[in-house]
Amino acid sequence: MNIRLTHWRIVRHACGTNHLNGRVENTTRGRISSPVVKFDAARRLATTWSGNTYKLVGPPANSDQAADYFLDHWLRQQRATSADITFIPMEDL
Repeated sequence: MNIRLTHWRIVRHACGTNHLNGRVENTTRGRISSPVVKFDAARRLATTWSGNTYKLVGPPANSDQAADYFLDHWLRQQRATSADITFIPMEDL
């Protein structure tokens, strides 16, 4: 599946995995990816463990209501808190 992600940010979990979090373009739906396994910075394309391809559209965002909602839900599923994640710049992916 190809997903265009706006209002995006990169989330690093304490276990060392990196995930994309943002809003699906032209929707009000937030999303958080499975772990990123491949990243092409020049094209801003990421492939995740589940096989999805994400295109990062526009600049990174500090916060977005839809993205924040999905991140909070994901943290609860992981039995984690905001202390277990950091936001990293694209260059560190």
